Amino acid sequence: MNYELAKFKTLCDKAQEMIFDVLFTIEREEERTNLIMYGIPDDISGLTPLEQIFFVGNTILGKNLYLLPQTEIRTNGKRYIADFVVEGFLDWQDRELVGDLLLKKPLVIELDGKEYHSTKKQMNYDYARENDLKLAGYDVMRFTGSQVYNDIYGCVQKVFEYVKKCEVE
Repeated sequence: MNYELAKFKTLCDKAQEMIFDVLFTIEREEERTNLIMYGIPDDISGLTPLEQIFFVGNTILGKNLYLLPQTEIRTNGKRYIADFVVEGFLDWQDRELVGDLLLKKPLVIELDGKEYHSTKKQMNYDYARENDLKLAGYDVMRFTGSQVYNDIYGCVQKVFEYVKKCEVE
């Protein structure tokens, strides 16, 4: 197994460990209720480990962010895949989905692992991409892999607070 594959396996193991830890050792009743109420998709295996952790973090916190993972955005003659697009909030009452509250301006969330976002060339690409997304009408928030691993709740809370301040349709 080469070095890059070994690093990826370590990331996957860490994501799986965090997800199972959350699923099986939830102590607070509120978090257990959120998992039951909002659920976790049957298959989040197509997401990167960082994306899996972010998705589960949103579910556990019960912030109701309407997350669309791996969303294609075409702009300025280019095609981008956003880690997540937040279109608004899911509106729940008594564990029933009654609608959603959509933002006038969707938010792109990018999760930057060190392996793919640390060289000068990669960082220049990220800046150009972010500018294209903003010109296309999206807001953008970025988190490093370390932020997601070390404080997933803080990351999700920041997105939630930001979205709360945005205008809804």
